[in-house]
Amino acid sequence: MKGVKLLVKNGFQPIITMTRVWECCEEKNILESFKNILKENGYEKPRLKVLPRLKIGAEENRTTGYCQQERVTSEMLEDYDPGQLLCSHSRLVSDKGVHVCPILLDEPNSLMGENLEQALGGYSIHHGACHTCYLHGEICTNTSVECCGDS
Repeated sequence: MKGVKLLVKNGFQPIITMTRVWECCEEKNILESFKNILKENGYEKPRLKVLPRLKIGAEENRTTGYCQQERVTSEMLEDYDPGQLLCSHSRLVSDKGVHVCPILLDEPNSLMGENLEQALGGYSIHHGACHTCYLHGEICTNTSVECCGDS
């Protein structure tokens, strides 16, 4: 909260990013509570970004991670708009080179090359996290969630 207070005090409007670990029907109450806490700490118009749970990193160690069935197949991509996936139109540049996706940054096979020219080609969406993006759309943006019959 100290960091949020400092950012707001200096004119910034940070986007607070969190991972959904609650049941969908709890969404409205949890987000409202979170916004109230931020408002109590000086952030009058809080901006929240909620990501679905990705079963990688610490979450993979905490749970089971992705199983082999949680992969995107060619059949799933029929009549699917690949523009909903970040990897279809964006890249991440790091000191190691150009990666297909910020979520897969630590995966060795996410490195597409040393420069943007080498990273112009396509990418096979075979990682478990790709399945989460497929289910939820471009998860690096805020998508609305239908919760308990509400939208």
